[in-house]
Amino acid sequence: MNIFFTFLNFIFCALLMSSDVDFNQQKFDRLDKIEYTIFNGNRDTETYIDATSFGAWNYFSFETNSVVATVLDGATDDINNIEASLDWDLAFRRNHIKTNSGLSGPGQGGGYVDVSKTWTEHWQTLDSVPEDATWLEDEEWCCAYAGGGVFNLTLNSNLALAEWGAFGTSAGFGINNYVMFVKDADGELVKFWPYNYYNSTSNGGHIEIRYDYVDLEPDCTGVVGGDSIYDDCGECWTPYCYFGQGNFQFLSED
Repeated sequence: MNIFFTFLNFIFCALLMSSDVDFNQQKFDRLDKIEYTIFNGNRDTETYIDATSFGAWNYFSFETNSVVATVLDGATDDINNIEASLDWDLAFRRNHIKTNSGLSGPGQGGGYVDVSKTWTEHWQTLDSVPEDATWLEDEEWCCAYAGGGVFNLTLNSNLALAEWGAFGTSAGFGINNYVMFVKDADGELVKFWPYNYYNSTSNGGHIEIRYDYVDLEPDCTGVVGGDSIYDDCGECWTPYCYFGQGNFQFLSED
């Protein structure tokens, strides 16, 4: 839902309606998703991750929209603690990307890439993956660049997400902008677009990403990703106003 038009709609509704209605969280299983869209719709913009180190993984959480841990090579205890948790969804190290899956973590993560499409053309319109999509979990591979002209580093990472870019003959990192989806640690579907690798002085590892959760559940009208919800009498409502966290006013169709 476009955050600008959503905002205008809320302003309009607020002018018409003056009372708030508090709802039981247990009876509105979609309330959290509606509020996520309202409060975090701006996450469909850029997020920056400093992945400049050749010797550290930066663990990123969609929930907090931030890096929750940076773990240096050799810090075995720290690596085990973070990788054994569901507190992270992706991890970044230079141009390499992990998901919380496979050999990287216990989560239900994974990566999918469609090299026939780009986000530059389809970001606004594409919100699903094919039913026969091939999802890759993280695996071990060799040999990544270790710095100093040496390619002998063994890593666990996601090979589908490795398609986001590649180094060319000029040693520059070229970004493909391919359509990519990831699953977070809980298996939720997320549109994922890593679109920048360099800072203004051409130093690598300065990652900028764009992402957006995809709602695959139908609302009470049967619309996948829709915002209609049941009231506590069991009636399905589509038009409603939002006044603040936990406060809604349903509008009559009449």
